[in-house]
Amino acid sequence: MFSRSELTREIARIMLRLEQRKLPKHPDWITQAIMRRHPLPKVTKHADFYEYNTRANVREAVAAQVRRAKLNTEAVPDRQGVLEGFERLQKEYLVERDGTEVAMPIESMSDEQLMEQFYKLQAMEKGLFQHGQEILRYIDLRRSARTGT
Repeated sequence: MFSRSELTREIARIMLRLEQRKLPKHPDWITQAIMRRHPLPKVTKHADFYEYNTRANVREAVAAQVRRAKLNTEAVPDRQGVLEGFERLQKEYLVERDGTEVAMPIESMSDEQLMEQFYKLQAMEKGLFQHGQEILRYIDLRRSARTGT
């Protein structure tokens, strides 16, 4: 019986080939490639049900791996996803294509797409700073409430 770990390995092999060729990782394209490798027999009146659910399961597994290209804001980034010669610049970023998040190799991204990533990071920076300030404010308010001042 085919297992989730086998599916994960098959997805990883396809994604590695795409990465080596500097091609986008579109979840729908990867899903279709996997479905073509494993055609469902049309032997029951419920074949459509099984094909739909199989495709949905494969698509979710693919999307989970593609989402690994999301902006990394960890204090210590995963070095595997960082472009050589940089401390934080990722090898790929998620961009929207056809209404779907696609992992796009940085070499294939336009300056405009890269600037979108910059603006997202800038907004995150402001939000994280504000969040930190609100934690400090909350501590002050709580201390004041405890001491009655």
